[in-house]
Amino acid sequence: SIRKEFGRALCREHPPQRGDLVAPIPRSGISAAEGYLAQAGKEGISVQTAAAIIRLNNGQPAERSFLGNGKAEIARRLQRKFAINPVATSKSNRLILIDDSIVRGDVCSWLGTTWQRKGGKELSIRSAWPPIIAPCRAGIDIHAKDLLALRFSTAKKVLRDPLELEKQLSNGLPHKYFGTATNLELCYVRREMIHTILSTVLQGEICTGCFDLHYNYIHPGNRHDPPPFLVEYMARNNIEMPAEEEN
Repeated sequence: SIRKEFGRALCREHPPQRGDLVAPIPRSGISAAEGYLAQAGKEGISVQTAAAIIRLNNGQPAERSFLGNGKAEIARRLQRKFAINPVATSKSNRLILIDDSIVRGDVCSWLGTTWQRKGGKELSIRSAWPPIIAPCRAGIDIHAKDLLALRFSTAKKVLRDPLELEKQLSNGLPHKYFGTATNLELCYVRREMIHTILSTVLQGEICTGCFDLHYNYIHPGNRHDPPPFLVEYMARNNIEMPAEEEN
């Protein structure tokens, strides 16, 4: 799948070290983690795998934690949804968790602080999608002010320096309810890699506005009644609403 290709690209940019423990954040990161592990094997890097994060109530309808109404509700959903596998914390290896994207950073914060409390060592969360710097109702109906990248930096700075967000969070990821994850490293795949994969695999015009501000697609529901935060964001960044397609 294309998410596996994103995972392969992530591994090429941020390869593991021999002996690292690599696992997905279930279920969103499974495909990307498969690609990451396949690329590591191709490059001859021997890593360990384990179900480091246990998804509670597996088989039941999943609560979308990032859709919770406020930070307190998101925190409760995460605590009901995930648990740290004691087997993972008992190892001295670095744990690398793979996810398909990082939106608001709540999952990263919870995992980082919980990992610390459980006695885990170094933790690296790696995203198979670039930093999300803009809202998009085609998939992420979230206000710009809630995006992790825009809480700690600006869209222009992230676009100018691919490592901007990683530098800003090098001393830890603070969270109102979870505290600060001080032993947490965040890594992202570069947007150029994603552009290459999208153009090669999908061979079509794909909207990438959420990570590079190049909007070429707006959800049909936004054309005539766009949400206020999207109008505000596009106006502030001189982004034009795409013209409606002719019949």
